[in-house]
Amino acid sequence: MRWMAAAVLGLVCSGGLAQQAAMPPATAETTGTLVGHVYLADTGGPARLAQIALQPVQVPSDEAKKGDTRQLGSFQVYRTGLDGGYRIAHVRPGTYYVVVKMPGYLSPFAMFSNQQLSHPTAEDQQKIDAYLPVVTVAANNTATMDVHLTRGASLSGTLSFDDGEPYPDVRVQVMQKDAKGKWQALPLVSGGYTDDLGNFRITGLLAGQYLLKASFSLDDMFVSSVLEQPDGISSFTHFSLDYYSGDTVRLRDAKPIHVDSSQEVSGANITIPVSKLHMVSGQIVQAGSGRAINGGTVVLCYSDGDGEELASVKMESDEPMFRMPFVPEGNYVIKVKDAEDVRREEISNGAGSVPPFHTKETVVQKYGTTEQPLVVTGDVSGVNLAVTAAGKTL
Repeated sequence: MRWMAAAVLGLVCSGGLAQQAAMPPATAETTGTLVGHVYLADTGGPARLAQIALQPVQVPSDEAKKGDTRQLGSFQVYRTGLDGGYRIAHVRPGTYYVVVKMPGYLSPFAMFSNQQLSHPTAEDQQKIDAYLPVVTVAANNTATMDVHLTRGASLSGTLSFDDGEPYPDVRVQVMQKDAKGKWQALPLVSGGYTDDLGNFRITGLLAGQYLLKASFSLDDMFVSSVLEQPDGISSFTHFSLDYYSGDTVRLRDAKPIHVDSSQEVSGANITIPVSKLHMVSGQIVQAGSGRAINGGTVVLCYSDGDGEELASVKMESDEPMFRMPFVPEGNYVIKVKDAEDVRREEISNGAGSVPPFHTKETVVQKYGTTEQPLVVTGDVSGVNLAVTAAGKTL
């Protein structure tokens, strides 16, 4: 549930770029001003109400930050006017990347991290030079920088179950390979949440190969108000399963989607086979006595020997039972780690807190690990995972 998505959009979109560098307060005698316009390259029109911010090309070191009391923890993200114009005053002298975000257009917010900007590789630097304008601001002077935004490619599709029911209000993430060839999420691309029909559209992408990922999860959520916009939100995920483009739960089996510059790619659908998902439940028990143990984490791994984990569930209540509510059909190894007897006590977080309480756990006895094969072709109940006590009772 995106209770506060609209309220915090302007802050969230600035994400990683806004958290490392600062636009500190300074006097007029020591600062300059930056003015200009942002235009849409495909239409020639103004980029109205686009987000714009400055990121120092040279990010101060930790030592420099300690010695400069003017450094703050964040800087301001501005909006362009109806003519696409902007004016940023009280800018400390220096060289900056001009970072602009507009839905549908290529955005450095989605392309680069703070690490890439402050310590770019040769490949990063080529990409930065191509997509990030740089401006130098001098004290007591006004610099001018016009920015032209290039429309990016888009991916659209539907997230649904195999009985035709849509999966609404879920974020579909975009993934791309990093320099080491590992698939990583791009957290700041525009769009991605499914509507009431399960439709999504992700925009502002560079040409390249992408994967899509959607998480299928059961969550507990605490909110300060149900029928009004809440002031506080807290959530906890009990069980989650990721699905990738190609309708698979295994990242290695996912099917990449290629997009060209400014291309509209539709039909990037993900279908969750609810008819082939099953409940797996059981207990962690003490070897010999068969007594149920109320703490521990149960992990489900693929049985092909590479140790890849499918999902896990942590026992969080005094009911000594684990439940994995939607497990795909297949052959697995089910494992136990951190098995322990615990005493639990609910502690209030104070009036009006979200969540209202937290659980204090006191470990009474620790146990060893265990694993056993598990074949899932339907619902599986009564799984007993026997562990042996490790060390003395605490």
